[in-house]
Amino acid sequence: MKFSQKIVLASSTLLLVGIILLSIQQSMLVKSEVEGLVNSSLEELEKGVSTIVSAELDSKRDLAKSTSELIELSPYDHQYVSQVIETSVIKQGFITVGMGYDQDGFVIENDDVWEVDSSYDPRSRVWFKQAKNQGKLIVTDPYVDATTNKVIISIGTPIKANGQFIASMFYDVELTELANLVNKVNLLDAGYMFILTSDGSTIAHPDANFNGKPMATYLPEVQVREGIQSFEKDGTQYIVRFTKVASEGWYIGAVVDESIAFAAIAEMRNSSMIYAAIALVLSVLGLSLLIKFLMRPLNDLNNAIQDVASGQGDLTKRLDTNTDTEFAELARGFNTFTENLQQQIIQSKAIGSDILVGTEQSHVNAQDASKAVASQLEELEQLATAMHEMSVTATDVANNAQGAAEAVKEAERVTDEGSKVVSDTTEAMSQLSMRVDQAVEEVAG
Repeated sequence: MKFSQKIVLASSTLLLVGIILLSIQQSMLVKSEVEGLVNSSLEELEKGVSTIVSAELDSKRDLAKSTSELIELSPYDHQYVSQVIETSVIKQGFITVGMGYDQDGFVIENDDVWEVDSSYDPRSRVWFKQAKNQGKLIVTDPYVDATTNKVIISIGTPIKANGQFIASMFYDVELTELANLVNKVNLLDAGYMFILTSDGSTIAHPDANFNGKPMATYLPEVQVREGIQSFEKDGTQYIVRFTKVASEGWYIGAVVDESIAFAAIAEMRNSSMIYAAIALVLSVLGLSLLIKFLMRPLNDLNNAIQDVASGQGDLTKRLDTNTDTEFAELARGFNTFTENLQQQIIQSKAIGSDILVGTEQSHVNAQDASKAVASQLEELEQLATAMHEMSVTATDVANNAQGAAEAVKEAERVTDEGSKVVSDTTEAMSQLSMRVDQAVEEVAG
């Protein structure tokens, strides 16, 4: 891999890492903002619904309270009581309104369908007991009406005469309107709202089959408490948020599909990936062109070095130093190198010429030496021939010398013998001379 390609790869990697980190940071920031927006939106919607529910129930309470006050004007007059609860305002505001007397359990009601039988005793009902015991308006927990099978609540009020409790009135309120109300709320086109009691019983749900049932039947992983929770259902991730209706102790829940509510985050993430890929490709192309442009001085240096290395380079050529500082220093270094190399080659060439002259002279001298050697060889051959002849002569001389030596030895022997003879002769002559002298002396004497 070329150096420029490594630079492009390293730069692209750093750019990609930077884009990824930036995308992650932006995604986290956007997710936090969207989550905050969704949370605040749900909070506002839930508070709005809570306010409407509270207002609706407060209006029911006020109507029940004012009606009870009218009844207390003549509580023992059954006809009067019946006329009050049969008014259109009362009948439209409540499912059923009635009053049960504490003394005998007698019931007056305005339901055209309901026939009260003798087994029905209002004094055993929760609304009666709570209103009597508390001495004020009460609201029962939601329950499923045995007749309509709908979730309702009962408002109970005590009826007094001369300060004494004599009866209790009930005002049945159907919660279907609450279900219709929460169903009208648009949760970002990603979920629905519902209403629960504090113990998890469903008051109003878009699916009427869940009304009156525990929340655990359709949201088993969720707990009834204020705040946000997450859960998974059928492979889809949801968030649920509860807001408490303070006046009733109820909870308004909002279930939202995260994939829809946070679709902007997913879209931004996908867009970031696409733009990151585009930016990476453009960056690689841009960096490649830029590095190719910036690396031209290095390419010139490379070509010059290859030219010199090939043995056919022009050492008089110099690189342009009017460029970036790093490449300028490199170019000056190369120019200095080629200049020194040029001078060394010139010196080497001069030395080579001198060597050539010396070589030619040596060649001439060698030729002369060769001739002299040839002459010497010829003389040596002659000398060898002479020496051979001398050797032969010497051999003869040696043979002759040996014979002469033997002759000398023989002569020495003969000489010795002659010397002995001469010695003997001398001695004999001496003796003879002595004898002659003696003879002379004898003669003279």
